[in-house]
Amino acid sequence: MNYNDALRYIGSRLRFGIKPGLDRIRRLLCRLGEPQSKLRFIHVAGTNGKGSTCTMTAAGLMAAGYRVGLYTSPYICDFRERIQIDGQMIPEADLARLTEQAAAIIDDEDETTEFEVITCIALMWYAEQHCDFVVLETGLGGRLDATNVIDAPFAAAITRIDLDHTAILGDNVAQIAGEKAGIIKAGSRVVIQPGQPAEAHEVLVNCCAQQGITPIVPDRESVEVLGESIEGTDILYGDLKLRIPLVGRHQIDNAVTAVELLRLAGVSEDAIAAGIAKAFIPARMELLSTEPVVILDGAHNPNGAEALSKAVGNLLSGREVIAVMGVLRDKDYRCELGMLAPLFGRIYCADGFSDRCQTAEALAQAAGEYTRTVVCSSPEAAVEEAVAYAREHNTALVICGSLYLAGRVRAQLIDVLRG
Repeated sequence: MNYNDALRYIGSRLRFGIKPGLDRIRRLLCRLGEPQSKLRFIHVAGTNGKGSTCTMTAAGLMAAGYRVGLYTSPYICDFRERIQIDGQMIPEADLARLTEQAAAIIDDEDETTEFEVITCIALMWYAEQHCDFVVLETGLGGRLDATNVIDAPFAAAITRIDLDHTAILGDNVAQIAGEKAGIIKAGSRVVIQPGQPAEAHEVLVNCCAQQGITPIVPDRESVEVLGESIEGTDILYGDLKLRIPLVGRHQIDNAVTAVELLRLAGVSEDAIAAGIAKAFIPARMELLSTEPVVILDGAHNPNGAEALSKAVGNLLSGREVIAVMGVLRDKDYRCELGMLAPLFGRIYCADGFSDRCQTAEALAQAAGEYTRTVVCSSPEAAVEEAVAYAREHNTALVICGSLYLAGRVRAQLIDVLRG
């Protein structure tokens, strides 16, 4: 099996969809030698911010000299972004080899899902590479998520809870919090991100109490914002000075959550600051250019759209801002438009980046209630037109609406902006 064969095999498991439950992955890992039993985990669940929290936590551990596995999703440009050690993606040869090992013991009738296969491959690689820590992001929920196959982690964190995947996780934040809290296990240390909805916070604290755990909740009152720009935020958290390169004030809560996880791991304050200052995630309010200002963001739910709208409003105040947008029809994109579209002088609407995307025409009609719209023939055409307009009129440009759109156009954007 070569690398492309491996990707095809993994993709073939998509036909089984999303099937919450741990029985399948437990059977598979048992036959693969229980690689997860050899690893020490920091497990992170939440609706928003878990990827950023995981990335900053991993960066701090690396700065302290640990060998660190990082498991996140989704990827932006390269599938292997999901499985990393010390900031390096899993080699193609290793992915192919481990996929072949897993495939050899998965019966054709076994409904092992794509995410379960990927999780097994990642755990196998982290174990054979002798990681000191694995920072593990849940895929969906927590209680029945494939990553929850692990025993009690060294530490767990719950980031911001909001409404998402309501058909699976529940139709209110209390129910969703209960599902996310499934990663909280007796013997673990737990950090609850500040700023939770009251009903979610209550559920999380009660779940900790049931497991005999007193959670750490970072104190927002201990945070002083020293400076803020489109290149990041400087804060003082107690006596710890931090440079957060991930853009937007919402990253402050993610950063202090990472700080508390790193303190639990015994990481020095200097290493915490040095690591977080190097944290990077593509397509999370990623600043691709300053002349013109171009920001790429994959926010795809109302809470993410709210964070983006606040960042644009705060950091680009007084400037004309235009956008390239594409959305998925099964997301609450009308709510997102209500927050974002009024900020943009015009929106270039695109489709064709996913079989789930809304048509450019339908998006333009909905966005047209707020601002001028341009229907584009493809994401690439939208980028070309928008960058040309931004350069000619000295406007800022935001590309947003979907991680799938971000992944489709990121490389093109970098090339166009260099030209």
